[in-house]
Amino acid sequence: MESSTLTLGGLVYDLDPSTIITTLKDTMERTALSGGGFVDLDVVGEDFASVFVSPGTSISFTTNDVSELPQVELSPAEAVDWELGFYGL
Repeated sequence: MESSTLTLGGLVYDLDPSTIITTLKDTMERTALSGGGFVDLDVVGEDFASVFVSPGTSISFTTNDVSELPQVELSPAEAVDWELGFYGL
């Protein structure tokens, strides 16, 4: 399984796994070359996000294979033992 993110002007968007990256890249490139405009994104946890893309916008895509990442599971007792250090606030 792959996980893709879009970084746009310093903001990171986790893209929905059904997003076709090549199509999104083409759409963003055409939008920037035409002077700018809004592009809709399917993002994880939201219905969609609408972002403004212009010729000066910094855009990067990252795709990671998440099927081989190690899974860390904590028992309830281990999860409670974390010291967060927020004392005295």
